[in-house]
This record gives sequence, C-alpha cells and structure tokens, in this order.
Amino acid sequence: MRRSGFALLTLLVLAVAADARDPKKIAVRMPRVSLPAGSNVELCYFVRIPTATAFNVGSWQLVNKGAKGGTQSQHSLVYLYTGERLADFPAGELAQSRGCLDLGPDDRDGRVLIASSSAPKVVRALPTGVALALAPVPDAPGGAPAGIGILVDVNWSNDEPRARNVSTKVVLRRPPKGRANRIAHPVADRSADAGILVPPFAQRSTAELIDARWAPATDACVLGLTTQMHRRGQCAGVDLLDAGGQVKPPAAGLPNPCEPDQRRQLFVAADWTDPGALGFTTPFAVRAGESLRYACWTDNGGPGGAAVRLGCEETPGTIPGSVGQPAVPCTIAVPASPECPGNAACVFANVVAGPGTDDELCGLTALVYDAAPGGSCDVSSIP
Repeated sequence: MRRSGFALLTLLVLAVAADARDPKKIAVRMPRVSLPAGSNVELCYFVRIPTATAFNVGSWQLVNKGAKGGTQSQHSLVYLYTGERLADFPAGELAQSRGCLDLGPDDRDGRVLIASSSAPKVVRALPTGVALALAPVPDAPGGAPAGIGILVDVNWSNDEPRARNVSTKVVLRRPPKGRANRIAHPVADRSADAGILVPPFAQRSTAELIDARWAPATDACVLGLTTQMHRRGQCAGVDLLDAGGQVKPPAAGLPNPCEPDQRRQLFVAADWTDPGALGFTTPFAVRAGESLRYACWTDNGGPGGAAVRLGCEETPGTIPGSVGQPAVPCTIAVPASPECPGNAACVFANVVAGPGTDDELCGLTALVYDAAPGGSCDVSSIP
C-alpha cells in the first residue's frame, strides 16, 4: 500500500451519535475532512457510548462518503475495545495514526475487529439467528462510567489533483426481536507474544519459540477471524488443526509469503495496518478438540526492510530487550544517550512484545458462538 506525505487536514464537521432516540441502533459518524491532493492518510476516531448493558448487533453498515474516482478508502475498520481503561481514550477526536498504534492507553491493543470494508458502501447481516454482543467496559475506579468503546480506523487515499471532502459513517443495528438464537462474543488470544524475540538485523517467526493456539471448549462457530501485528509485522498465518494436531487443509486457503514455498493457510495477513478478516458473515466450525494455530513473522532490520529497534543498554555488551521486558526506547544510537537512564548507550535492541508503539504484538481475534447440537453453524431453527 502506498504511503505518501500529506498537508494539514482541515476539520470541517464533527458529528458522532450513539443514537439515544433509537435504541435499535448505534451510529458513529467520523468528522468530515478535506483530504489534500495526492495524499494517503490513516485516520482514527474513538467514541465512548455510555451504557452498562451489552448491545447486540444483528447487522452493520459502513458508508465512505466521498469515495469516488481517485479518492478511495483503502480500508475502513471498526473495532470493539475490550480493555479496561475506557476513560483514558481521547473520545470524539480525530487522530492521524498508522494502525491507530499510538491512540489511547497502554491496553489500546485490547480490541477486536467487528466490521470492515473498503467499498463506498456495504451492508452486512450476521447469519440468521446470530447476534454479536458488544459488552461495555465496567465502571472504572474513581467514578468513570461504564460504556462501550468503538474505534474506527479509515485509510484514505486521494490521487485527484485537488482536495476532496470525505467522511465515514458506521451503523450497528440490533437483530429483529426474537431472532437471536445464539450470541457471538469477541475472543482474543495473545499467547504468541511470548514467541516474539527478534535480534537486530533479523526476521523471526513466533513459531520458533512457541506453539500458539486457540481452542474452544465445545463445538464453536467462528466469524471475522483476523490477526494483530505492529509495524514490524511482516506476515501472520492461521491453520485449523484437527483433534490430533494435524493441519486440516483449507478448501482454498491463502499463500503465506513468509512460509517456505508460500504454503497455503486458512487465513493469512501480510499488512499490519490492514490485516483483513475471514468471513464476517460466513461462519466456519471449530469442533471440540480442534484448534486454531497461529504465528507471526517479525522483522527487526532484516530482509523485510523494517527499521531496526533501538534501546537503552542495561548491561555492556548485552543486547537489551527480552521476553516480557522490552528495552527502554531511544532514537539515536550513541555511546552515551541523554534519552537513556544514567546516560547509558543507545544501541541496537531485540524486538519483543510490549505495550509501547515501538514494541510488537502477535494476536488472533475472532467472533465466536456456540454451534447447534451436532456441530452445525446453522442456528436459524434452534429454540
């Protein structure tokens, strides 16, 4: 995806609505902006919807107004925040951030993709009988009210010779009354984080250190499967394993450019800012005993072309950064850095998982509901 510079965005209109007059829907309207000619901009917008009860979604709509000709949305991603620090997000403010990596508190990566599109307009309904529960973050100590956190991430490009006005609207609607036989819930697995340990000028897979898997306790149906990485993430791949731990070959699958011979997998992401998703409205079954195994490939100044991580030296001659303990970040490699504690050296560091924008992440997220008796994902006729 092309990344180009851009001039200062001009904020024209600010409008967000969690429509209290119509409890059948939640509508989020991003501010309209003037997109400069020849620009490529990723915009992030977070809203807090005050409520102590879950909102069940039966369908959703995404509208990218102004998407025409050489002005298009490269991606429009809608996330549910699943962390614990709802009040620490800058709500109702438009921010420019690739992957929305530097927007919000340290647990900003606690989010699950619930809708996505790149089209000017798309309307999707969950499978008949299924609704997705958007659970609120509980009341925080000190009096911050409970609420549902929604993050909208839109990457706009404008190849036109003049500025264009653009905006995005997301509408989440409840299912018809009495039509939800199963409730889907967001799930997330970050066990692969323990496998991120990449020395300077190298690329490594988390599978070299850990076998990361998500497994349901009973027969389950999966919607919206996707992965999470940070800016040094090159690829993420997911396999469906049978009860014996063997890969179940996908009917079609996607080639993984980071795997030998580009092995085909159930799901592959090769863009950390736009990972894509597998079937928001078409479920697939994961039986009890089966699992989803996933891995990420992280580049630290190696063949993938990512910038090498810098960090403050803790012990002379030892590369800083270990699993569970990222190096203190610094920006210029020098023997004595004013950025480092005690003016320690700023040196090339290991890449590991962590909450900082210079640290990494390898996660799997999905929307999951219990299968019908017998393991079918068709729940339209069950009580």
